[in-house]
Amino acid sequence: MQWHLFQNYRMRTLVRGFENVGYKQTTSEDFFLIDEEISLFVVCDGSKSKDGRWAAETLSETIRSEIRKDLSKIRAYRDEASPRNKAEVQRQLGQAVQEAAKKIFSESRVEKLRTPTASSLIAGICVADHLVWTHVGSARLYLARDGQLHCLSKDHTYYEEMLESLPKGAAVNPIFKKRLTRSIGDTESVPLVIHCNQVATGDVFLFCSNGVSDAFESGRVGHSLLTQAQDLTSVSEALVENSWRQNVEDNLCGIVLKFVEGTANERPLRRIPIDVQKQIEILRSLSFLKSLQQDEKALIRLQGLLGHKNVPKGGTIIQEGSGSEELYIILDGEADVLMNGKRVSRLGANDIIGEMGFFTLEKRIATVVASESCRLVSIHRKEFEALVQIEPRLGMKILEGVVRQLSDKLKRHSNVI
Repeated sequence: MQWHLFQNYRMRTLVRGFENVGYKQTTSEDFFLIDEEISLFVVCDGSKSKDGRWAAETLSETIRSEIRKDLSKIRAYRDEASPRNKAEVQRQLGQAVQEAAKKIFSESRVEKLRTPTASSLIAGICVADHLVWTHVGSARLYLARDGQLHCLSKDHTYYEEMLESLPKGAAVNPIFKKRLTRSIGDTESVPLVIHCNQVATGDVFLFCSNGVSDAFESGRVGHSLLTQAQDLTSVSEALVENSWRQNVEDNLCGIVLKFVEGTANERPLRRIPIDVQKQIEILRSLSFLKSLQQDEKALIRLQGLLGHKNVPKGGTIIQEGSGSEELYIILDGEADVLMNGKRVSRLGANDIIGEMGFFTLEKRIATVVASESCRLVSIHRKEFEALVQIEPRLGMKILEGVVRQLSDKLKRHSNVI
């Protein structure tokens, strides 16, 4: 059990790792690592070779040692969860995985010392109120929240690539699920995408090798285990038992992570302005995200983008002539748009503020002042750019929604259109 001090409140992290050879194997090529001090969690799925276990252990330990070389970035983000500090932690995790991949590749090519390997990996750092994570191959990350189960990762396999390229509904041979398009060990570097998910009280995450996920997804057992998780030791044992019962041939390895609130006798701290468990409902209510309202996985990914801001009556939301790094969406309240000191329009719930400067990078052309107290969510440009690189389709959906709402705004306030 460990503590995390988030920006405005405390949350406990309960964690349990497990490893088992599985139904058919006699040795394990998988490995998990938990470093509670820096909140690092790694699961490596080693290839079936005499050096599979060596690769899994070396990958995990190298990632840890690389991150421990400089803890200032993690500490800075825990002190201030700004987009810049978050980007530094994401960059650090990516660099640590690349260094580990380089080490495995170089050592496995030394004649008579090692044999080539191809490992899968899922690694994450819990920092401030986010889980920063990345994955390679078929190791997976699941999230159980409010009774719903979500697979956050996407396998790097020929099967997944075929599903994307072929017409919807086309049959794909399941044999391709085991054929990786990306792994650690067969190249000196590996393409990486660094993700970030905001955590909430009650969230349960499962980092696991494909031996666990193969059985996990074949029935409702895994779903009920995670969504109703209480005792993590029992959950871990049940996941292993479930895999054995279904005769899964692979090794079994995973980490179960649960976020819970502190008890009543522990020092209370003020909660964040918006309860994080309501984030999806907030996103679903935003009209510019109408096309994503039923896409639960997309909404979960968007959670990490949102900032929060409360502005009192008379307070300035944006100032004419200032930079344009953020756009704002009004959740509650109203605001006046002023040009040359005169009000030109009034904005209310669901309206977007500052979208033109956000995309053009030009200085603000108007001042926006809260005519009554406002509760806002914001998206920072750097966060949006990172999302577009990771999920171009999702970025395009957001852009389409913003443009549609901007068009509606122009129609309301212009005689030209």
